[in-house]
Amino acid sequence: MSRNIIIGLLILLGACAPEQSKDFLFAANQNDNSVSVLDAHTLTEVKRIAVGAKPIGLVATGKRVFIADETSGTVSVIDTERLVLEKTLTTGAGTHDVVVTRDGTKIYATNLNNDSLSVIDPITLSVKKIDLKPGTKPHAYGVNPATGEIWLANWGTNTISILNDDMITAEIQTGKIPQHFIFTSDGNTVFATMGGDNQTWAYGVNSHEVKKKIDVPGPRPTFNMITPDDKYVLVSNTKGNQLTIIDPSTNEVVKHLYVGNGPEHIIVTPDGKTAYVSIGEDDAIAVIDIATLTMEKHVQLASGSHPHGIILVRTG
Repeated sequence: MSRNIIIGLLILLGACAPEQSKDFLFAANQNDNSVSVLDAHTLTEVKRIAVGAKPIGLVATGKRVFIADETSGTVSVIDTERLVLEKTLTTGAGTHDVVVTRDGTKIYATNLNNDSLSVIDPITLSVKKIDLKPGTKPHAYGVNPATGEIWLANWGTNTISILNDDMITAEIQTGKIPQHFIFTSDGNTVFATMGGDNQTWAYGVNSHEVKKKIDVPGPRPTFNMITPDDKYVLVSNTKGNQLTIIDPSTNEVVKHLYVGNGPEHIIVTPDGKTAYVSIGEDDAIAVIDIATLTMEKHVQLASGSHPHGIILVRTG
């Protein structure tokens, strides 16, 4: 076989080889209306994508990332293969958070300023509206990994709405300014941050009763996340510049960890070894070692960007 034929075959085989997957960290920058895309292994920024005004929450499903743009009342859709803005969807005033259903067939967006939810088809990108009671001010979601039930935090009424298949099936009176929910992997316990009470409440999912009100330093505990092995719940105290780390088996505080000025969203890698925390006022992402519960470093983003929501995405 000639040398030219061999080279041609190698080129052809290379062209036919499946593209290797890539891991990215997406950060919604609320002050400069962009999303930073970082290589998840090197933590270097590979691209910054312009989106709507004041991007806050974001979620991924399929080959798309959906970003809630609070000021523009839109959801920006990013193609994760090409890393480009694919489309901007009109949702409602104050679109703050987005969540994907357990089966991946719907995206829900909260519209904080017009008391509604938007339901997005992640394939066709069609949008429909669910009206809520006046004054509800829906803020953020949590999805039960065992049942798919969605818990919705309502700022205006200090309530939790339980959402099943576009229907509110229950409502629970709760603490002041409920913020966010995270469930244990068995779906039996949910932790809810109460921004106005400086507490995290542990609820029994089936009973809707509070197991314990856990004091955190605050001020304004905002977001929470659980490690894949259910060993720790991490709570961001946005005005207190630290994480509170809770043992969900005892509902006791294990540690308070300074992470920087204005911690917001938290994600944990699938292997449970590392947590990333958006540090809004420092324009950075903090890297946390879960084994030692220490902060390793800050990854700096653009000056004045103020990262808020963050997620990990695998493409390819």
